[in-house]
Amino acid sequence: MPRLDAFRSLHPAIEITLRPTDGQPDLLAFEADAAIGYDSLKRVGVQQAMLANPRVFPVAKPADLIAAPLIHEESHDQWLASFATAGVDAPARLGGPRLWHAHLAIEAAKLGQGVALANDLIAGRDLATGELVEIGTSSVALSPYVFSAKRGRWKEPAVERAKRPG
Repeated sequence: MPRLDAFRSLHPAIEITLRPTDGQPDLLAFEADAAIGYDSLKRVGVQQAMLANPRVFPVAKPADLIAAPLIHEESHDQWLASFATAGVDAPARLGGPRLWHAHLAIEAAKLGQGVALANDLIAGRDLATGELVEIGTSSVALSPYVFSAKRGRWKEPAVERAKRPG
């Protein structure tokens, strides 16, 4: 969201509709013109460009974190992958709420409800203001953010402009 206003200023003719979903839209069936997702799954007839592969790290409200629960998105998978990539044994049971989307997990962490996984793209502003703090040091990178569009539309001017990060 912090970059949306700058994009609109640079490209006022492009109409933007953002719709968070649980899965990727079917670009071949024209459910969307393009998609930005947190994966790099190859799809027939769809072309992709990696936008970013940010470092992922635990964040929480500055407080006593000894017994803070883990906050999950849709599953425990990101925490398990983060532990494995960092070479740390995951706890036998990963408790804590599942809040489905990153923005909900970040908000719960800001409210002191536990520790969420984040990256600079989604939590940079909260880290800069001190609302959240990074817990420990991590060099873990999980799935990249990718821009996807129907292969036949890849060279259209609006798609060309939208797939450039920054």
